[in-house]
Amino acid sequence: MFHLCRPTHAELKENITNTIRNTPKEKYRNIIKGAYERPEKYIFKKNNTQKIKKNYL
Repeated sequence: MFHLCRPTHAELKENITNTIRNTPKEKYRNIIKGAYERPEKYIFKKNNTQKIKKNYL
């Protein structure tokens, strides 16, 4: 059966915690710097497909 070959929830949780613990702190610093300390700010694009609101009255 296919579903018996999948890892269990406990195995996945253990794998995730081990991966997080083995990741160096410098990687976390780089991720946070890349996310929050950007020189340019994101500009939202204008949505050209605006819905026309229906008037049911």
